[in-house]
Amino acid sequence: MRRAVLILILAIGCASGPPRPRRIAIELFEARAAGQATATLGPHLYIVRIHNTSEQPFTVQSVQLELAGTSDLELQGGLDTTQWPLEPGQTTDIQMSTSIAMTRGYNASGNMLPDISSLRVTVSCSADSGPFYETDTLYVSPLRRF
Repeated sequence: MRRAVLILILAIGCASGPPRPRRIAIELFEARAAGQATATLGPHLYIVRIHNTSEQPFTVQSVQLELAGTSDLELQGGLDTTQWPLEPGQTTDIQMSTSIAMTRGYNASGNMLPDISSLRVTVSCSADSGPFYETDTLYVSPLRRF
């Protein structure tokens, strides 16, 4: 009996090893004119900053933006499949022109529009060791451009 418990504890310890290290760091910005407040509906220019934190080069295959936590709005143009090679330590900024619209059937009269202070960002990559992806829900930081 002791032996079975010991084997079980050992098996659990091996299966729940340390978390895998992240290969990329992701930041999210929205380009705005100085002093401009963010409108919920309409066009948005997001910048996804990707930094290769690993010791291996990889290629970003796609970047996808999705609204986090609301089904009343729809984000259009939130997928970019241009490929970007990134060497270790290298950073790239990916500009994504999107538009946010109300879904069909949403009645905005008397209701406040949902806040879009964060988006879900999924970055899919390929490396010599195989494909991988990172997904984060990130706060949208303003990036004053003009």
